[in-house]
Amino acid sequence: MPDLPTLRSLVHTSPILHAHYIYSRDSILRACVDRELDGFIVDAYANLMSRVRELGSPQTDKKITSFLDTYHGWLSGSILCPYDSSVNTGGVRWLAAYHLSVARPLARMFSKWALANLRKSNSSLTTQEGAAKAPLKVSDNGIKLKRSEEIRIFRAFYRYETYYHLFGRNRGRRHGAFRRHEINELFFCLFDPWEAKAVGCIDSFVRQRLHGRHHLSRPRNDSAAVSNRRSPGTRLKDRAIRWTSFCDAVPPDDPPLAWVLLWGGRYANIYEGYVPESLKRWGYVMWDASRWTDMGAKGLVAMQWETAPELVEQIEFDYNWSLVEH
Repeated sequence: MPDLPTLRSLVHTSPILHAHYIYSRDSILRACVDRELDGFIVDAYANLMSRVRELGSPQTDKKITSFLDTYHGWLSGSILCPYDSSVNTGGVRWLAAYHLSVARPLARMFSKWALANLRKSNSSLTTQEGAAKAPLKVSDNGIKLKRSEEIRIFRAFYRYETYYHLFGRNRGRRHGAFRRHEINELFFCLFDPWEAKAVGCIDSFVRQRLHGRHHLSRPRNDSAAVSNRRSPGTRLKDRAIRWTSFCDAVPPDDPPLAWVLLWGGRYANIYEGYVPESLKRWGYVMWDASRWTDMGAKGLVAMQWETAPELVEQIEFDYNWSLVEH
């Protein structure tokens, strides 16, 4: 079964295939969507169902909380995601159209932007150190993502959109409001910390590269921004756990290499405001270990603490955890 772009090209170029597609459109399109969204179908479904058209208006605190409780169940597997049984033909077409016209183009743009930032930083370091061998250079047209990297990026994009469906301005009416720390606990705590950081990387891309032009909705106030840090009162979950390895399997559910390097192998649920800004511009939690190795850039990750000593001090003050040797 082809992916969605290939299916579109085939249908547009071959009258015979077009006729066959029209005859069996629903089954063919659903099969292609299933294949295309494999690894993040739950997040794509949550994006679909969090729209005002599906969730209903007005949006109340209770309605949003109930939806997020269900979303958590889908993610954890404690509740079966009803995608197969509940999404009708119109929903499948919407998922296909959204993925083709919004998610895929923005994912390509993000990849080019983030990897260009990473190459630039790595090249500058190489020049400063006078290394004999320049880092690997790949043109924007030559970027080929591994499936694990694609899944991380698409998960983040769909979660980003769901965030704005629930907490941003949209066509629906809103009764009630959440405080910043409540949004953090309700939404970002649904995900592992590196996954929450991935949403922050997408937010940085939209704000810096697109100047906010692709916000389908806007935050209701400044206190509801995606870039919020967790409250200093949030306990580090099992901080003593040490990640002795990482995994780029498909689907990529374990921490990526750069996350392990940044926190010295420890489990940390600190993110956003405590992380050096340069890392978000690199999309650092999206990339496989092989990409960091091929670019000769693994050493850049932990070095970013040197550029932000105020963050090191803040983490030590808030959590009594030193990231550098004294």
